[in-house]
Order: sequence, then structure tokens, then C-alpha cells
Amino acid sequence: MNEAYNKSLQMMKYLKIRLTRKQYTELAKRFNLLSIQSLQFMSKRSYESIMRAILKDA
Repeated sequence: MNEAYNKSLQMMKYLKIRLTRKQYTELAKRFNLLSIQSLQFMSKRSYESIMRAILKDA
């Protein structure tokens, strides 16, 4: 499960753009990434805070 979580975060870092929930959901379906709900559960943070942290680091 951690591998899927890391793969999902890496994809967001690679794109370097702020994705809406709808855009991320489409991306997750195409590239077999974790759902927003799974990301939130594993990180214990909201989707928006995850996106902010990723864009800040990128």
C-alpha cells in the first residue's frame, strides 16, 4: 500500500500543477493511482493540504 501511496505522490510532483479533485480522479483511473479518499486516509490530511505540500516542495 505504501508503494501505491508513493506512486500517487510522485505523479503529483511530476506534473507540478494544482489538480482539482475531478482532474486527479481521472488521472488516478488512467494510471492506477490511489483515490483521493485513500490518500487522505493514509496521510491523515485533506486533499488540499496534500497538494499544497507537494507544490511547495516541487
